[in-house]
Amino acid sequence: MSEIAREVAVRRARQFGRGDVANKIQVFRGGISQYPPAEDRPQQGQFRFLIVGNHLFHKGIQGVVRAVERLRARGANIHLDVVGGFRRNRMYAAPGFVPNPDEQIAQFSESDWITFHGKIPNHQVKFLMAQSHLFLHPSIDESLGWVVVEAGLQGLPRLALDVFATRELIRNRVDGWTIPIDVNDSRRWSSLGRAGPEEWDDLQSFIAEEICNSIEPCLDHGELSKMGARAATQMSKLYGIDQASKKLEAIYSTAAH
Repeated sequence: MSEIAREVAVRRARQFGRGDVANKIQVFRGGISQYPPAEDRPQQGQFRFLIVGNHLFHKGIQGVVRAVERLRARGANIHLDVVGGFRRNRMYAAPGFVPNPDEQIAQFSESDWITFHGKIPNHQVKFLMAQSHLFLHPSIDESLGWVVVEAGLQGLPRLALDVFATRELIRNRVDGWTIPIDVNDSRRWSSLGRAGPEEWDDLQSFIAEEICNSIEPCLDHGELSKMGARAATQMSKLYGIDQASKKLEAIYSTAAH
């Protein structure tokens, strides 16, 4: 599904003395039925930011909230839509951090600039994407990030951590932003699976700072719209049905011969 996934697979094969399989592994990204980017997205007034995730702590909700708080304190008119849910158990990414969803949800309810939608159907998520100006996805660990693809197809600039396949989906400062963090050879967070609460909190503070540094200079409806249009064009090239069909046909043709 991604170039980095292919790279990891080839590396593993070579460890078992099967470097010959490198030429036999091709990346097939799949395809998504085309739907046009939203044309009724508000182009003046308040900015709407969106974050989506089944495990919002894992997706970086703390860093996102801190960032929007800072930007609003500096005068930016931003509303944050939060979609998804929480888990109460320890996270595999940071086993020393025990989430408290009740505190986070209480913060949402006390704020007049956050709307917590909970878990909603995909068509409602797409409706929110059509009304939003920026998609935030600072997830600490991803295999691909399919929702990042969907947001791009909806004409949204995206911001995510530069882990695993993110850089294949987002061209930094062209159609979104990628935030660099300390990663290992497999492009996964170097502290994954062993971080404690302090390290996790430091990471969220870093994410908040980098979100502000990245988007504040571009917090303009026209600029975000241009970046979103470039995201839609790029994601269509990578995940359009026509290109997926041609790629799959080529793979089968190679296998047949």
